[in-house]
Amino acid sequence: MSPWRSVSAQVARMRELAPYMQESAACDALAIWRGPLQLLQRTYTVTIIYVGPLSPRGLELVGAFVPSVRLDEPVLRFVHPRTGKDVPHVY
Repeated sequence: MSPWRSVSAQVARMRELAPYMQESAACDALAIWRGPLQLLQRTYTVTIIYVGPLSPRGLELVGAFVPSVRLDEPVLRFVHPRTGKDVPHVY
């Protein structure tokens, strides 16, 4: 049994759990959402891209396609605004 959700199942679940996320694309193999996530006292705008499982010629590609999350806003800072030191969580 595949550990991956179909794209239609993922779209339905996102509509249930995160109705504030704007769905910008959805088809049999791909779904894209963009919207706000609030963590502690900050709100971030993110884009989530979900590529569903592909089975070319009956061979399932496992582990090749996973959700991708991109931070759109705000831009991450590499230097702390008060201390001037490097921010440790920027890779």
